[in-house]
Amino acid sequence: VNQMLLFGSVLIPSRPTRGTTLACSTRVPRILVIDDEEQVRRLLSQALQLHGYEVTLAANGQEGVREYRRAPADLIITDILMPGREGLEIIQELRREFPTSKIFTISGADEVLGMDVLEVAKRFGALRTFKKPFDLHDILKAVKEVVPPPPRHSK
Repeated sequence: VNQMLLFGSVLIPSRPTRGTTLACSTRVPRILVIDDEEQVRRLLSQALQLHGYEVTLAANGQEGVREYRRAPADLIITDILMPGREGLEIIQELRREFPTSKIFTISGADEVLGMDVLEVAKRFGALRTFKKPFDLHDILKAVKEVVPPPPRHSK
């Protein structure tokens, strides 16, 4: 080894005839939270940021879909029952346009028109569902399973 390449605080051996290839990703996973309740948005945002995620917030379904189209997130957490465009519509629309999108749903409602809304959300493509009031630890555990946090926050 004839020379060393200094990259941040990492020393990488380099051989003059072979070169050195360094692959490093520092991208922070991004989560889009869509909920018409400000307290829920704020709670999820603060908890997710503390665990190393970048969080984008949307106060309704239309705003959430627009934001996802502008900059797709690694995970969407959406309420189901909201004024205007509700969560089941969001799941259908985004799964149709972005088949690999990852979606969690939360809802305080058990049934709407005789249907279990969380079960319908699963059928439409939600990976996980949570009933309000939810246990924040359960959501964080599920998020970490689906979208691992950056290394310094993985504990």
